[in-house]
Amino acid sequence: SGVRSKLMVVLLVAHSWRRSRQRARRTAYAHALRNPDVPTRRVLLQYKDRPEWCRSLPSWLSTVDTEKMDWMNAVFMKLWPYIARTLQGYLDAEKTSIERMLNKDAPSYFSLSLETLTLGTVAPSLKDMQVLQADSEDDMRVHTLINFAGDPQIVVAVTSNKLPF
Repeated sequence: SGVRSKLMVVLLVAHSWRRSRQRARRTAYAHALRNPDVPTRRVLLQYKDRPEWCRSLPSWLSTVDTEKMDWMNAVFMKLWPYIARTLQGYLDAEKTSIERMLNKDAPSYFSLSLETLTLGTVAPSLKDMQVLQADSEDDMRVHTLINFAGDPQIVVAVTSNKLPF
């Protein structure tokens, strides 16, 4: 009975020490996330023994060259009606060339024409942005992910003069 109680005390002390180490590590990671020192944050977040909750964090937290685009999406949403109107003018001007490209790949007995082509009212959203090294000082290369889950209206009229059967 005395050995059993000593073993329980040792196990309890080991367990509490392990939990305090985990708590200290969690606190260090939380501090690293709030810390503006990006290299330290990157090292901690790329450490292979990081906590489970830290593994599913977005790439912009651990990568120096990637930035979150919430601020740009807010600006883009405000400007979208003007951007869409401008792009709509370009699409209307290029409508015949778009129809030509559609008819080039369509079977010869079909004729395709665009009746309606609008971009809609929902702005695309930009995801993480990364600035890449360019070939010269005057150039800048940007890599970003664009999610366009908008409400465009595209109506294509299909007419046929002669059917093949």
